Amino acid sequence: MDEPLLSDCVARAETGWLQLHESWGRALKRLFTSAALLDALKPKDVPDTSDTSSEFSLVSEPVSEPDVPGLLEKILGHAAQGFSDTRVLEAKPGFLEDVMKMPTQLISTHSCVVLGPAGTGKTTLVNHLAGARFHAGPQADDKTLEAQSCALRLPKNSKVSFVLIDTPGWSHETSTDIKEEYKKVLKEKQLVSEHTPHIILFCVSVSNIRQFQDREAARMSDRLHELKFDQRFPIKVVPVATFGDTQQPAKIDELKSTVKALATKAFKDTGAQVEEPACTMFPPHGQAKGVEELKDQLSGVLDEQIRSPEFQSLWQLAFATSVEAATREHCESHPDNDSALRLFKSAFCTVAAACGKEVDVGSFNEMTAEFEEPPWWVIREIPTEKLTWRLVRSFNPAMLLGLTTFAWLCNWTKLCVAFVALAAVCFMVVLFWRPRYGCHMCTTWLQSLKRQQSQLQTGLRRMQRLRARHLAIMLLFVALILVWAELNHEVATTLMLRGQLDQAKHELKTTQGKLHHVKHELNTAKHELNTAKHELNTTQGKLDHKKQELNTTQGNLNDMNEKYKKYMCAWKKRELRGQCQGLKSMDLVHTAETCEEVCCQAGKDSCSTWQYSADEGCWVGKPSSCDGTTDGSWLGRDRK
Repeated sequence: MDEPLLSDCVARAETGWLQLHESWGRALKRLFTSAALLDALKPKDVPDTSDTSSEFSLVSEPVSEPDVPGLLEKILGHAAQGFSDTRVLEAKPGFLEDVMKMPTQLISTHSCVVLGPAGTGKTTLVNHLAGARFHAGPQADDKTLEAQSCALRLPKNSKVSFVLIDTPGWSHETSTDIKEEYKKVLKEKQLVSEHTPHIILFCVSVSNIRQFQDREAARMSDRLHELKFDQRFPIKVVPVATFGDTQQPAKIDELKSTVKALATKAFKDTGAQVEEPACTMFPPHGQAKGVEELKDQLSGVLDEQIRSPEFQSLWQLAFATSVEAATREHCESHPDNDSALRLFKSAFCTVAAACGKEVDVGSFNEMTAEFEEPPWWVIREIPTEKLTWRLVRSFNPAMLLGLTTFAWLCNWTKLCVAFVALAAVCFMVVLFWRPRYGCHMCTTWLQSLKRQQSQLQTGLRRMQRLRARHLAIMLLFVALILVWAELNHEVATTLMLRGQLDQAKHELKTTQGKLHHVKHELNTAKHELNTAKHELNTTQGKLDHKKQELNTTQGNLNDMNEKYKKYMCAWKKRELRGQCQGLKSMDLVHTAETCEEVCCQAGKDSCSTWQYSADEGCWVGKPSSCDGTTDGSWLGRDRK
């Protein structure tokens, strides 16, 4: 590579290194400031402690029905109030509907999935619970082949929508993806994909418990793990022993315990909570039993789920996600209405209010004043308050910068070993540095100070430890500088190789363009050749046709000539009399020699055209008018 290109690569490497450090500095500052925004949040001051969580929670008043409409109305009011000082509601009238879509569905609509092996009576149970039969999904041999859904009205939870989802049963003959079937139902119900089932009815037929234990235990566990349950919101599992009427009443409790043990085993690593089992009976000629008790149990479990703090965190996170997405989309589509930081502030305060927290406006404005672009992702962290950001804030910025820079530019294995070794050395220095490990003069001086004043000794020890920490930081920075000096060459080499690679890519693209052009010309030539071949074949066909016509005409002409010759040269007496002058009548010629002699005496033309036959005699004519093939008895000058 020539020197100008190498110099340019080195200059680009230095510029890129400076820009990298500057970008990392801004990114770290932005990260710590964003984390400080979460630290600035504090719970609202509520005078009456008995109503602390009643504003945005359904935990209070457990004896009454959860006030779902009131909760949604309060959330909508805070959303409208949070964006009242902006132009969002004027520019986009449907903004509040977009914000409230996901939390409204999560709060007001709850689903219950019915799972179990094939033939356990899941559809029968759902029909008795809902009071109607399914007609949507296809069935074969009384087995459900697709997921079906219906609404179930619970008397104690009349203000929420409860959906029962009947899934296909598990068997060795079929392989159904439960998660995909659940997504289909969500799509049919026009529910958001984030909607997760709150309750699972786990059905097992009491007549097939032993077979189920032997054959379907592992298969059942694998199928359940495919659902990938949301660990933030534990699902309640209600085991149901179906067809209890086929067993003796004394064994029902034992069978229910067995079904619960199976459910516990199946949902062991999913984070779901297994409730007390239920038992249903569907006699052929009798009334179903256990259905109303199961309804009451579902109502109680649903009420417990709605009032749980996990459900509150779930809808708060959904509300934060909706506000962040809708505000960010409006900021990108209408950049002239409001500034991005103003909309970020409104969204941040709205979500904080919905989560029962207050925002220090002064600190918020001071921390976000230097932002070029608002950190939208912070809004989604308001409901969770993850510990991750506390760890990030407590991590040494210099070590974070060094580690991330090394990981981005260098080989991971070597750098990790070097970084761990350096960190171990620094840790040992900080941990074990004591004055007695210093020089002899320092030790004597410290001993004298120890005798004079014990408090001063304690202060000096603290100072020494502080020096050790400073020394460790200095060693770290020295290591960073050494690695930076070594990386300059590697970065320059990398940039040079990238330049060569870009040049090779450009040449490759040029060659590909030429190749495409040649291919195009070749295809054009092929097309022209095919056209010429087609025209040649057409002309050849016409020529063959003309030849055929010519041959036909020639044949016709030959036939006509033959006819003409036969007509002109047939040596019949009537024609001979009209054509030639006979000598036989004069009784002068009786041989060919005499005929020749007499005809030659008559003239030159007669001498060259005489003809003789023993039957017809001597005649004068033109040899070209008769080929003589009709009768071999003729003699003449051309037949001698």
